[in-house]
Amino acid sequence: SALLGKRALERGGLAGSEVDWLYETLLGRLPRHEERQRALGLIADLSGGAEDPASLAEAISHLAHLLLVSTEFLYLE
Repeated sequence: SALLGKRALERGGLAGSEVDWLYETLLGRLPRHEERQRALGLIADLSGGAEDPASLAEAISHLAHLLLVSTEFLYLE
């Protein structure tokens, strides 16, 4: 999950593009609006609102981990 978080952060672009990339990479779809908002909130909470790459990468890796253990990932067709 740490490597996925780092790769998602390296994608750059618009805020939230890392969330879109993780969902598309791991679940094969883009997040719904509510999922995207929750994921961005989680990243903000876990990083403490910091914008330094290390804090963001760690927060995004936690999101990646959550997606990896989700039922949707485990039963992806």
